[in-house]
Amino acid sequence: MKIEMAESLFLSWLRHAKKCQIVQLNWKPSFSWDIQNEQQVENIMNKYRKYFRRKYDRELFGKKGKQSYTQVLKQGEIDILGIELKGNKIASIYAVYVAFHEDGLHYGKTPKDAITRVIKKMIRSAMIIKGYFGMNKGEIIFASPKINPSTYDLLKKEFTKINSLMSKTEFNFTFRLFGNDDFENGILAPVVHLLNNVADTSELFVRSIQMYQMFPDRIKDVWKEKKGMPQEENAINRGTDEIKIGQLVRTTFEELFSKRKIGKKIASKLMDLPYSKKTFGLSFPVLKEINNGIHLSKQIADDKGYSRYWSQEFGNGKYLICSQWYERHRKKFLDFSNKLLQE
Repeated sequence: MKIEMAESLFLSWLRHAKKCQIVQLNWKPSFSWDIQNEQQVENIMNKYRKYFRRKYDRELFGKKGKQSYTQVLKQGEIDILGIELKGNKIASIYAVYVAFHEDGLHYGKTPKDAITRVIKKMIRSAMIIKGYFGMNKGEIIFASPKINPSTYDLLKKEFTKINSLMSKTEFNFTFRLFGNDDFENGILAPVVHLLNNVADTSELFVRSIQMYQMFPDRIKDVWKEKKGMPQEENAINRGTDEIKIGQLVRTTFEELFSKRKIGKKIASKLMDLPYSKKTFGLSFPVLKEINNGIHLSKQIADDKGYSRYWSQEFGNGKYLICSQWYERHRKKFLDFSNKLLQE
């Protein structure tokens, strides 16, 4: 079976960052399975069909929008399915679709083609999770490391719409988009940060990075020759001082939480606005406690609807972290984090 490197990256992300005990690549339903909650599954499709009818209906649900919900389900395939178990119950379920094209996302000829394909995958996954797993909640992800900025902006708007629609139903599915910097900071960085703790030879992405670390100088030379760039300008040679502030904050908080450096006392301080402003110069509290009774899309935004927190969950799913970090915050953040790590 062919395994894509981006799929292997998500396999490691789901296993280690999201703590899924079960992860399967290229998941497909069996023709012999019964569909549960058929009326609710059909309701999901019909709700989105009604909303997107003018823009995408013909493409979303077959010719003239007449594809049945059973056809939509039976044709479903999920690139990576992750399940976190607690006791004998499913605590969290993840459906991930990832597209890795070096020169940008290739989904059809136009941005509309790309958006249509992505939306169909998102909606179908919600139907699959309800129809085959009987769950009313789950995290449904589309990711690509490189997306044309104009297409990416349009995709983000559509994800806001489908999350808004979902929040008005009895379901609690969250649709998330990782592309460009968000892909690097939210997916790649957490996995790279965990490299030294992974020894499973089946995780091909992790193993490839571990091999790279064995011969870094030689690979740097090859990269330099390929790009025709002097060494000091080569991105692969950048020191830690040049890591983007967003990536630095996320990976450092992953480490702080994994090493149990942030207890209730510190977390309480980081959720306090005056403390966050005095310590880091931020205009928002560093941490926000997740409320499972409120849709995640509402918790990451301020009162005006602007995103102020990353949708990635930290501290075993307890907290969101403020995303409003800039270079002027770097020194204060490093002073704070280094002090904690040394304690």
